[in-house]
Amino acid sequence: MTNTLARSDPIRDRYYAWIEYVERATSISFYLAAVASLLVLFIHRRVHPSIYQLVQLLFVLLVVTVFLTALITRLYLQPRAQDARRSELLSSAFNVSLTHTRTVGYYNNTETEPMARLAMCLFENCFFGKSIVHKMLITERAKTTVYLAIWAIVALMRNSPMELVAIAAQIVFSEEILLRWFRLEWARSRYEQIYKELFLILSTERKRPHFSALVLEAFGSYETGKTLTGIVLPSRIFTRLNKQLSSEWLEIRDSLPS
Repeated sequence: MTNTLARSDPIRDRYYAWIEYVERATSISFYLAAVASLLVLFIHRRVHPSIYQLVQLLFVLLVVTVFLTALITRLYLQPRAQDARRSELLSSAFNVSLTHTRTVGYYNNTETEPMARLAMCLFENCFFGKSIVHKMLITERAKTTVYLAIWAIVALMRNSPMELVAIAAQIVFSEEILLRWFRLEWARSRYEQIYKELFLILSTERKRPHFSALVLEAFGSYETGKTLTGIVLPSRIFTRLNKQLSSEWLEIRDSLPS
């Protein structure tokens, strides 16, 4: 995952870029739906029946859009991208062709033994993954805290209509806000756990008979973790951090016993 002149990642361009586009559309639709649901409270149905109906229709259309885009992402785009990335990872580790879509310069290690190379590729992925998720969480924690604070203020105010409190709760305790924060925290924990396990495996277990079993167990944990969280690491954060993280990765890689 380093930044070299020959670096090429057609899998991100072909698969993960689409996920980012659709997730962006889902987020925009969600926030527009939230605004529409709040607007309904301030529009008198009898005084402005046409505007009220229009806002209600817009709300329904946005909710359906959020549902459909989320469904497409979870059941089609993400599995397709993860299958492509997994096939390429195994192709790189075992020097076989499980897919015609291959990356160049994506993994940076000199291991030639298949299981050792798989372990190093996973180790590199977890290093980059935990670093990028940590950066994502800085913004996500702040955003979630603000939303929770606003909801708490609205809920504790005596004059707040229950409809407003309910709508605010639906917004805050949704997939886009609170659950997304939980998923990011879990992803960070998962990356860090597997990273520590692989560091120990590569440092102390490389010469032992059960080395392959430990690597395969880490591989399974890594893949199930990606599937459960459904978190796509943004390309803009990767690009911004790539030079720094690549330098750190080289130091970590070279510190491991051969």
